[in-house]
Amino acid sequence: MNRIRTLPFAAAILYAAIFASAQNRHFGLPFLVRIDGNYGYMDGNCRMVIPAQYGEAFDFTEGLAAVKIGQNWGYIDQTGAIAIPAKFAGAFHFSDGMASVRLDEHSPLWGFIDKTGRVAIPPQFGMPLWFAEGLVEGYGEKNKILNVPLGYVDKNGAYTIHLNERGMEIEFLTDFSEGLAAVSMRPKHPDGSVGESRWGYIDKGGQWIIPRSFVAAGAFRNGLAAATPGNGTWG
Repeated sequence: MNRIRTLPFAAAILYAAIFASAQNRHFGLPFLVRIDGNYGYMDGNCRMVIPAQYGEAFDFTEGLAAVKIGQNWGYIDQTGAIAIPAKFAGAFHFSDGMASVRLDEHSPLWGFIDKTGRVAIPPQFGMPLWFAEGLVEGYGEKNKILNVPLGYVDKNGAYTIHLNERGMEIEFLTDFSEGLAAVSMRPKHPDGSVGESRWGYIDKGGQWIIPRSFVAAGAFRNGLAAATPGNGTWG
């Protein structure tokens, strides 16, 4: 039987990066709280505005929060009313008007919905992801292996940035911030071995604006990004 495989170690790094990115997002009111094993929401005055009735839930982003109702996930608004019915096997935060969802409990693949609950991009990604500035990292499937970095996808599900370079492969993609995205690539040799990776920054046209010369690089915030060439210094 043919099965889709994953890359466990790489996937773990990717999940860590995604949830670290999530921590930098602005979560809205009301705040998520856990009481007696269930989740509910509290306003800025510490008053419960949505009862603790969900076994699993996420923070509010863009006015909606993913909550688990029974065995399925859906979305509520800030009053606690159902905004998108609970019909998903998995759900994630809204960002840039889109949210990662898993449609089939027997499939590891994630797609995207818009705020009406319409499936805008069919399941094809191996993990939940964030849209930012109209694009999302395309960690898709290749040769039955999940979480392979392939490029960037727009809200129609089309790959608009591929980054195909002879003798090179993408190692990691990050989301766009202030028009640039940090990307790591490494040489791939004919014998299948790979060289040391380097990070640089691309624009939305897929052009390298800042060359690959860093061993680590972060997102731009207020015109600046932390990066290091590997000599122990950061700039």
